[in-house]
Amino acid sequence: MFIALPGTARAQIITNPSACDFDRDGIADGWFTQGQRGFASLSKTNKTKQIRMSRAYSHFTCSDRNNDGKVDLLARMGPSGRAETIFVFSGGSAGLLKVCKSVRELQKCEIWKSQQSSHISKGDPRHRSTGFIATRGCPGGFPNSIIAYNSKGQKIHQLGEYFPTGSLYDSRHYGCFASGDCKGPVAIAIEARRETGKEEIYLKDLSGSCVRVPDPGQCYNSSGC
Repeated sequence: MFIALPGTARAQIITNPSACDFDRDGIADGWFTQGQRGFASLSKTNKTKQIRMSRAYSHFTCSDRNNDGKVDLLARMGPSGRAETIFVFSGGSAGLLKVCKSVRELQKCEIWKSQQSSHISKGDPRHRSTGFIATRGCPGGFPNSIIAYNSKGQKIHQLGEYFPTGSLYDSRHYGCFASGDCKGPVAIAIEARRETGKEEIYLKDLSGSCVRVPDPGQCYNSSGC
């Protein structure tokens, strides 16, 4: 969406401003924000493109985050901490951008499990597939059924919500519970690599953003794997 740049929009901290050539004309473009709205001021057309962000980020780094040949933004609230990828323009084959309005990395309070903890017995169907757990107080939220996509935006896995969540968690989802499809973590990684050349998958949250899991066959932020 192209609009006039609001007079109250502020230029933001860019760690590598010379790399922010969003329209690929050889000239660095400007990046401004106003709350949760971002504005790319494009030198090639003298137009401003508006992008909606999930948070009012203030620190940005420019790089091609999804290997589509176009410059994206890695956004943070400060010099360090939770990061989210903002796509200014998408490549022609970047199907992931059709299902994810932005992409972020796993937070420390988000746990991906490729194998379940010892208290889940081998007879429990949850033992046969993946797990995704958000600990108590973790920002954001997830639907009853979490859809996982490969890097081309193709659905590759589904996890169902487990009840009760327990006092330590905001949500618990398992690949072989309720609406889950019971695919194994290694099989998911193999399928993702076969289709895209990468193991990584993306879990869609309630806001429409996606969380990147680098390799579903590995555990992340879990002490029980």
